[in-house]
Amino acid sequence: MIRESLGQLPNLRPRVEGDRSILKDIKNGYPKDPLLSKVLGNVAHHKSFEIIKDLIYTQNRAGDSVLCIPSIIQKKRRLTEVIIAQAHEVLGHFGPQKTVEYIRRHYWWPRIGHDVELYCKTCPICQMTKTSNQRVPGLLHSLPIPTRPWRSIAMDFVGPFPESSGHDYLWVVICRLTSMVHLVPIHTTTTASELVWLYI
Repeated sequence: MIRESLGQLPNLRPRVEGDRSILKDIKNGYPKDPLLSKVLGNVAHHKSFEIIKDLIYTQNRAGDSVLCIPSIIQKKRRLTEVIIAQAHEVLGHFGPQKTVEYIRRHYWWPRIGHDVELYCKTCPICQMTKTSNQRVPGLLHSLPIPTRPWRSIAMDFVGPFPESSGHDYLWVVICRLTSMVHLVPIHTTTTASELVWLYI
């Protein structure tokens, strides 16, 4: 559950909506939002939404009623970005998963997960203080040099081309020692076992 994963955290809404002009901007932003304008126009056709005091609400996964946020600019910043910044700060710069779970307790908008992930990737504090959890890449090892022509090859496929003599693709085979190239005409439906016989 959302509640259990994050424990007891402060309500995000008073922090975001401390300035009452935000609610006014949200109401004014609904007619401009591509999705929420449709909900506002006919809420009866959108069963998962409801309108309370001119504000649109939906339910999160925990069954709580959450405020829907339109795509608007508020004080030269996207309102969704302001909400993400507040939530990310309250959580102490946790990653995208915890941040989006926290925001979903109070707000909803389309592509919320994508927006939070982008914000967390560009958060300056996270970039400076968090270390990478990926394994250190190993050393590069070059391929051994072939001792005879055609002992080691590279290959690629080029096409499709306009059909000619029943062929519409090219199989490019290159000798890694001499860089000699063979162009073998094939068809897009040629199978791997057929390629073996062509190569032999």
